[in-house]
Amino acid sequence: MSILCGLGRFAEIMLVALAATSAHATYNFPNQDDRAAEAFVSASVRIFDSEKGEEQIGSGFVIDGAQGLILSALHVISAIQDGHAWVAFRDDKNRHKAKIVFPKSSHDNNRRDLSILQLDPPVSGVRAFEVQFDKIEEGLDHRINGYGRRNPRPLQGKGLPSKTDECTYTLRSITLDGDSGSAIVTPQGLVDGIVTDGAESQGTSSFSEMKVLSLHCVRDAILGAVSDGRSKQIFEIIRKGDDAALASAFKPPPVDTALWVSNLRLAKAISQWVALDRMQRKLDKDRTDTIIEIIADRHLGWDMVKNFCWSIAANEKEAGDILQHFADTALQTGKIADATSAYGAAKQLYVRYAMKTLTPQSQDALAVVVPNNSSIALAYKAAADVMLNVAKITGTKNGLDEAAAFASAAILSAPSGKLRASSWATLGAASYENGNFDVAVPAYKTAVSEGASKSWIYKDLSAARAALGTSPQIELSAQYLGDKANSLAGTIYEPDGQR
Repeated sequence: MSILCGLGRFAEIMLVALAATSAHATYNFPNQDDRAAEAFVSASVRIFDSEKGEEQIGSGFVIDGAQGLILSALHVISAIQDGHAWVAFRDDKNRHKAKIVFPKSSHDNNRRDLSILQLDPPVSGVRAFEVQFDKIEEGLDHRINGYGRRNPRPLQGKGLPSKTDECTYTLRSITLDGDSGSAIVTPQGLVDGIVTDGAESQGTSSFSEMKVLSLHCVRDAILGAVSDGRSKQIFEIIRKGDDAALASAFKPPPVDTALWVSNLRLAKAISQWVALDRMQRKLDKDRTDTIIEIIADRHLGWDMVKNFCWSIAANEKEAGDILQHFADTALQTGKIADATSAYGAAKQLYVRYAMKTLTPQSQDALAVVVPNNSSIALAYKAAADVMLNVAKITGTKNGLDEAAAFASAAILSAPSGKLRASSWATLGAASYENGNFDVAVPAYKTAVSEGASKSWIYKDLSAARAALGTSPQIELSAQYLGDKANSLAGTIYEPDGQR
């Protein structure tokens, strides 16, 4: 039986959500047509190693006009010895001095092919691209704004990125020597990657591989070069701004450029928000949901959403609850992708909380449960619930298996009572949705015997019994539950040692 076997309640929610999609206001950037995209070509620059003569050594792009910040690839400027490059804008014969602000020296720990330049002195009226710190979306048509070796204006192209590893993507596109350091741009006009490598196609119509570095992997290095001059103003809008102030600051496209907060400046402010004292970070619930929505819609990345939630919560469990509430609301308003991402981020926070609570009490460094510990059980139960929701949205069996494993860990950790009963019910639901009726039936029966009384439990138990027929039920012993719970060890203890 497929994962769709028990989705009646969930399907109703999804239909309501899809109906609400068009009516729900967002902070997303609209897709740009060709004319709008052309207007941003002026934010792409040519890079030279001297003020006069010589061919351009690569491409770059402006990410902040006021500060004059430019991103490029590290290998483009690696041969420069005096700490500054020269840049020229489209069709401009003049070159402008730009100091290299990242890396500051060859000894910097720069594992990525990234360089950051700053116009020195500043150049007035410079256009800038909006950045995106969300991961690059595979299969989404991207524009390329590279100059090649001698061209006075960018040679625009298009390509579909495919993931090579966590930070590197391959783009099939016509590639020219001199494209290195150029931007790849989403249909919304957001830069989400830098061209770092590629085989020159020699001007033919053949396609070559182009390597791209995702900005989400170098976010902290980029934000480290951004001044904090507007952060206090942004904090005040986040804390106290009315609907008009929020719209002026955060709803694309900008209506009032004097009040507009770019993605780069917003990301800088959110990254500093966590350093404020707790009273300054205090927000009411409605405002919290709005700021999460802004960060998510503006594609600043779910890591930044998690950090924001963590900063305003007492602990990771409370931060996970904030995200789960946001995900539930996003699902009801038709923002299915946001709901999925928020549920996944909530699960990570729940796991962190469980691990922090678990480790001091366990003699086994890789233990997953501690009996009669309601704090750990609550975290695992919440993680099971969000993974069950993710599985229902995505239709993935792996999500249901993970939900069943978290539910098993919750059962083994929970004291007798309502929490343990509801954990049995979640194990039953995950098993039922997965077509494992031999597990669902005894799990639901145990949930009812321990005090669970929701109407959907009785309904699903009846359906599971009918589907199981005369087939035997699995004995849900402590050994069975332990084996299921221990299957989590490889996912909750991350390889890099971070929890």
